[in-house]
Amino acid sequence: MLACVFILAVYGTLTIVETNGQSDFDWLTWKLVHQKIYSDVSSELIHRHIWEENYRLVQKHNANANATFTMELNHLADQKQRMHSLTVTLDEPILRFEHHLNNVPDAWDWRKQGCVGPVQDQGQMGDNVPIVATECVDSFHCTKTRNLVSASVVEMHDCCAKTPIASNHIFQCVHDIGGLCSTGDYPRSTGVCKNSTCQAVATVNGGKQVPTGDETAMKAAVYTTPVFALVDASHPSFQLYRAGTYIEPRCSSSMLDHALQVVGYGSASGVDYWICKNSWGVNWGMQGYIYIARNKGNMCGIASFTIYPV
Repeated sequence: MLACVFILAVYGTLTIVETNGQSDFDWLTWKLVHQKIYSDVSSELIHRHIWEENYRLVQKHNANANATFTMELNHLADQKQRMHSLTVTLDEPILRFEHHLNNVPDAWDWRKQGCVGPVQDQGQMGDNVPIVATECVDSFHCTKTRNLVSASVVEMHDCCAKTPIASNHIFQCVHDIGGLCSTGDYPRSTGVCKNSTCQAVATVNGGKQVPTGDETAMKAAVYTTPVFALVDASHPSFQLYRAGTYIEPRCSSSMLDHALQVVGYGSASGVDYWICKNSWGVNWGMQGYIYIARNKGNMCGIASFTIYPV
């Protein structure tokens, strides 16, 4: 009880956030659930103010009966979304997209084939391009061998994705260095590429790119292997996503700031979606996954930059 009185007194004095009992209870409960500890009172006030804004946003959104997805106060609810657009390079040449669009099933999920690894948490990593690119190499290897390996994200970073630039030649780079070693054999970064010190466990022949904005072609590509896609993830609705098919009218199809691994597709209640694996841990979204609307005008740029290994 004394702790609650102290917190109420602090917030009452600074009048930064509302001080009703229910709000304080929800804040304390949320901190306990997510094991949040702040360096000092000032820092906690800042994070609580952000949390209060998101609290109201989540309540308003979830009260909308027409919403196709729900939001929640997850472990990111006390943080401002600080996404920065990735630099995309479209170097030539790259293998052209060639897939037969016939005989592609209406729904597909590579997780059911055992070719998708566990959800990762990028933590303090500036961008997640190396993570998703490595996951695509792992999955591609599995589609060919039915053996899911864990290639080194650190090696991908050191050798092929060192800067926050998404290049359509990233999988060609993996081919050029002879493939990726295992996580265990290449566990730490030295700042330079040292792939010659270990044996590759997954190789590719290069990469292909889906024609920009072509979700029909992207569907055929995903049926072949999980793909790497960039999206606009800069909105609070993405950060606080819980479940359902994500539709964000404010999304951009050109200002792309985050990578996802697209591992399948399907439909629910008449709405098509892409099954996308994120890298914010299993406590985000649907155990680390998000369904992004498919055939909805290239929602959030999901088909603007899509590449995959071959």
